[in-house]
Amino acid sequence: MGPTFRDGTSQVRFCMPNDVSARGAVRRFLNTDEAHRYLRQLCVTTDGLRALRLWAVDQKISARPLPRNQDKFLAMIAGLLCTGGIVVATEKRTQGSRKSSYGMGAVAEPPKVERPTKQHKRTPQSSEPAMTPSMLIADAAKEAEKPKTWIEIELVGEDDEPIPFERYELRTASGSVHATGRLNAFGLARHDPIDEDAYQVVFLDLDQDAWKGI
Repeated sequence: MGPTFRDGTSQVRFCMPNDVSARGAVRRFLNTDEAHRYLRQLCVTTDGLRALRLWAVDQKISARPLPRNQDKFLAMIAGLLCTGGIVVATEKRTQGSRKSSYGMGAVAEPPKVERPTKQHKRTPQSSEPAMTPSMLIADAAKEAEKPKTWIEIELVGEDDEPIPFERYELRTASGSVHATGRLNAFGLARHDPIDEDAYQVVFLDLDQDAWKGI
């Protein structure tokens, strides 16, 4: 079986088109650019890239030697995803565990643990009224009505090469911190969906005079 990756809350696996034994819904791409961006977000670790490369060699997906440059290698994989030469699919959840032979970890059902009985303590009652279900629904609907957008962060050097793994903060127009994170191996990060606002990106370990937005 091919290597597995975490895609949000789902586990996805690379496989050949004729391998349907442990395959769920297949991810579709409109073009190679979309597939390439997806792969750059998915393969954020050196181990992940190595596992995908080992699987590609094992499956002999190309008659030519695989590109040594990781971005060119992912571009080749993106082309195969669009033409159907390989597929990436959501894994079906089954009992027990399945381990990838390419070193990407296991998908396992969590063991049952006997939890100790909790002793409940009486707490003072709050003077504020409790939130009713209708109030919670109204708050959720109000939040959902806010216009959404997305933000992609990319950090490159003067030589146009990506600068990976830098810590950053995403701040709102009021100056409050909306999110913190770290760029992936390609110097990228994405927040989607996100409320519309005038956001500012601050790289915590870089001198503010050493970089500028474009």
